Amino acid sequence: KDALEIFDSVEETEQIIIQKMKILSYLELTDQFENLYNKVHKSPTVIKFYYELSNQYKEFIDYIEQNEPITDNSSVDDVIDYAYGLLKIGDYARVERVLKPYYDSPAYSNGSIIINYLFARQKQGKNVETQIKNKITESKYIQYGDLEKLGAYGVLENRQEMYRYLSKILKNEPIMKYNIDKWPIMEKYKNEEKYKTLMKRAPNLL
Repeated sequence: KDALEIFDSVEETEQIIIQKMKILSYLELTDQFENLYNKVHKSPTVIKFYYELSNQYKEFIDYIEQNEPITDNSSVDDVIDYAYGLLKIGDYARVERVLKPYYDSPAYSNGSIIINYLFARQKQGKNVETQIKNKITESKYIQYGDLEKLGAYGVLENRQEMYRYLSKILKNEPIMKYNIDKWPIMEKYKNEEKYKTLMKRAPNLL
């Protein structure tokens, strides 16, 4: 509530609009979220955040393919966002195709690319345990952060380590629960009591 009041008092830039949309989405204030989007300038970034925050991933993918198609010149962040959208609609084969050149290239060591690529392969029935361990959890070359470790252990279904990292992340940065809760990797854990306890949302105070 305090953040919304602050954002309402300053110039409504693209970043301010996105922050307000995030807060309204996190608090599940759907009417206010829709009203805000309907009245603001709809830049490409705002449009994509709207589709993502409102869980309209088919529209998110369609918008990218029609307006900002992924090419060899696309940024890694754009590739990751696109692949994430494909994961959300369950198009695992296309995720694998999109991310494979980056996964195979020694120039890229992005944890999100590695985890999402291997998760997509796992969803197609392929065994990825060795690759996840070699690339992330037991890597001898790169020390990945807590978020990458959380995703990796989620793919491995190592609940002890997965919950340890989830607890650590939420203790240090509670707002991350809103992002993590949308991860396709977390879907298999959502009905578990430990997950629900850790991800319990604060009361709606607005």
